[in-house]
Amino acid sequence: MVKNAISIRIPYYESEKIKLKYSNFLKDKRVAIVGPSSLLVGSNQGEYIDSFDVVIRQSRNYFIPDHLQKDMGSRTDVVFSSLNDVYDKGHYGTGIYFPINKMKKKIKWLAMAAPNVGERIKRFKKKINKGRIPVYVVDYDWRLKICEEIGRHTSNGIITLCDTAKYDFRELYITGFTFYKMKDVNGWYYYKEYKPDPTKNKGKKKNRGHDFNAEFDYFKKHIWRSKNNIICDNILERILINEK
Repeated sequence: MVKNAISIRIPYYESEKIKLKYSNFLKDKRVAIVGPSSLLVGSNQGEYIDSFDVVIRQSRNYFIPDHLQKDMGSRTDVVFSSLNDVYDKGHYGTGIYFPINKMKKKIKWLAMAAPNVGERIKRFKKKINKGRIPVYVVDYDWRLKICEEIGRHTSNGIITLCDTAKYDFRELYITGFTFYKMKDVNGWYYYKEYKPDPTKNKGKKKNRGHDFNAEFDYFKKHIWRSKNNIICDNILERILINEK
């Protein structure tokens, strides 16, 4: 068992009513999860991504710049967040990365995968969201089990993939994820408008940060091919096949 895998939790219990509502939202839908890989640039997938019933993105990836929409799509229905920006120095309670009044016009759900579930989510709900967008909370104990198997803090990306895979969708398409296995020609993992530091949280210190190799192995073992209606884009599919 990994010690201190997740920060101390202030109890937060999401109602079964909310969980059921979110489950029904995904049920029998064609769902696309779109990551922030820079390899999406030039893919011309935008129209295809927008054709899905539900489009899920992570963190600050919810508004796509106009010039990238032909490659990455324009829609976002669900945003998965670990709420790290709530803790950014000087940004506590300001919602600087969550312009809720703007988001509520297009986003249907906020999905929260914060490590110390109670503290971050209570602050977010009280200070920023104020009931304007429905909030679904990833199950804490389920997340802890993944963290224990991986041996590190889980990234928002792997939680987005694994949590969504639990539901009864008609089809799940995964694109824009490489698990740090491939860069673009400029040496970047993310498209430049998403995040300025593509090496952040690579976990160089012992038991710190994320272990993306372990997350890749977990995804390959538990998610890839676990259902015949899960489809990865050509890049991720090639990585999965070629990695021993």
